[in-house]
Formats: sequence, C-alpha cells, structure tokens
Amino acid sequence: MRYTGAISDADILINLAMVNRLDILELLFKEIIIPQFVYDIEIKKNAGRYYGVINEAIHKDGSIFKIVDRKKDISINILARDIIEDKKKVIGPGESECAGYAQALRIPIIISDNYTELKWLDEFVTLTHNNILERLQKTKQKIFLIILIAN
Repeated sequence: MRYTGAISDADILINLAMVNRLDILELLFKEIIIPQFVYDIEIKKNAGRYYGVINEAIHKDGSIFKIVDRKKDISINILARDIIEDKKKVIGPGESECAGYAQALRIPIIISDNYTELKWLDEFVTLTHNNILERLQKTKQKIFLIILIAN
C-alpha cells in the first residue's frame, strides 16, 4: 500500500542519499512534498556531496519529489503561517516548515530523522527512515504470504 503523500524534512533525504536509497520512498509514497525553505536552506547547506544525489532524484522524470514554495501560493502561506510560527518556538525552522505545509496541504505524514524534535509534532504522523524500513519489511512479508497462499 502506498500512501498518498508526505512532507519531507532535509535530514531523512540526506541520510537516504548517503546510502543511495532515496528510491525506498517511492515504494511507500506517491508524492513527497519538500518545502522550498527545506530545499533552499536545509538541503543545500547540509547535504554536502549528497546534494547532487538529492537534486537528481528531485528533478528526474516521473519523480515523486515536489518542491513547493508557500510564498508563491498565497493560500498555502495563509494556512501554514500560524503553525510555522507556533512550532518555531519549540523546534527548528525546517521541522516547523514541514508542520505548516502538512497542515496547509492536509497531508498528515512528516518524514524526518530529527528524533529530538518529533515529540513536538505529535498531531502528525512522523516517520523516520527506521519506521519506513519497518513498514517496507511488513509490506514485503504480506506480499510473500499472499503469493504463498495463491500458489
């Protein structure tokens, strides 16, 4: 089962790019929204040599990754702004942007590897790369069982 979408912070993309496995996200999600701030500031600043891997995945044909700029979409900006400002009081700017986009776009899943700040996002479903790998493993087990039963 693939989820419709998720909002992504930078750290999980960087961690998956380090092992060249951004493709794992395609198995679980139809679309990954990356806030423009996360792309411009967090990824470009922190990805180092893995920036090229992430950028290539974002811009390839048929990519599930989509960069969205709330400053260019007034309705997203209006819906996201209050929660971003509220969350900035307790978490970093990347995570607060993700929370705002999740609220504005009605996408309740945020993917992030910043474990320390996830407790401040409890109104959303937060997935780390470990959670994603666990879900994939369970999906593979279910598919294997279905194949066994069908045969």
